[in-house]
Amino acid sequence: MLNIVEGSIFLDDVDISQIPSSIVRSAFNVIPQTPLLFPGSIRTNLDSMGIHSDCSIISILQKLDLWEMLAPRGGLDAEIDATPFALGQKQLLCIARSLLSNIDRKIMLFDEFTSSFDREMEDRVMQLMQTECKGLTVVAVAHRLDTIMGFDKVMILERGEMVEYGTPQELLEIENGSFRALWEGYMEGRS
Repeated sequence: MLNIVEGSIFLDDVDISQIPSSIVRSAFNVIPQTPLLFPGSIRTNLDSMGIHSDCSIISILQKLDLWEMLAPRGGLDAEIDATPFALGQKQLLCIARSLLSNIDRKIMLFDEFTSSFDREMEDRVMQLMQTECKGLTVVAVAHRLDTIMGFDKVMILERGEMVEYGTPQELLEIENGSFRALWEGYMEGRS
């Protein structure tokens, strides 16, 4: 989101430093760790531009197991402030909004977006993301390693420097590798 000071980032073989920042930013869709909902209805929170049909919005809400809760409370016209949501439900609404706005975006940025979910919900959301985000570049900040095990590539950063990059399987095979050490520690902690 900041101007590049050194190095290069290419999207679709184009150096993004040669494109106005406002255009580059419009290619990104961000799902933050802390969910952000706006005053208004479910509909305006998920589709502020009014470009999606009710069927499309409801379909996404059903995929995220939110529609059954929302339908009796006013459905798409339910007011955000009048509906008590758990933190995980707020995050699911933010995910729904991002999935609906995928139409013109090429890059999804996930910042610990599954941190408020239990493992079962995390697995379901990750499966949905795999189908809904086909053809997009997904950049995820994750501390739960199983969140990223299905990703094509993983980059390990230490003190802001890239130390490893490859498929999760490739990184697990590196003797004394950072990713392997993280994975082994993670698995020990889960048992």
